[in-house]
Amino acid sequence: MLMSPTTEANKTRFIAFFGALLVLAYVFWVVDPRITSLDPEKAAVQNARHAVDDRDYRNALDGILKDIKTYPYNADLRFYAAQAYAGLGQRTYAISQYQAALQIQPLHGQSALAMGELYLESRQLAPAQEMLGRLQTMCPQAQAGNPDCDARNQLAAGIARAKAIQGGDVTR
Repeated sequence: MLMSPTTEANKTRFIAFFGALLVLAYVFWVVDPRITSLDPEKAAVQNARHAVDDRDYRNALDGILKDIKTYPYNADLRFYAAQAYAGLGQRTYAISQYQAALQIQPLHGQSALAMGELYLESRQLAPAQEMLGRLQTMCPQAQAGNPDCDARNQLAAGIARAKAIQGGDVTR
């Protein structure tokens, strides 16, 4: 069966239009990193990261705490809750969220680094050393560009400074 020229033209226009939509969607997906995942749990983590990065800690925390009710065993959400609490100056709550993240995922690099730094600030070298041990487990060898290795190196340097100061101010 032969198609009429009008039908053929409509089919071509439809294919071109649909193709343009796909290209446009791809461009927006690549250009705007804030477009979130289609997986709701990953989207919640991405939204939490963006909210904390924007330093709108009160609103970030409200959203993150709602997401934690839905995904209570997500270590990344706990980490971002801790970051929001820390941004609001609520250190005790921040520590409890970092600890929750480490209970869920004992080798959560960001939380191990943050806890190690908090221990250094309060001059507690033994627990800081424990956090360094977790980071060393995650990255036993030097690997440039690996965030866990960078965290390990950062905490190791902080501990070395603290030991060198011995009794002085141990803050970063």
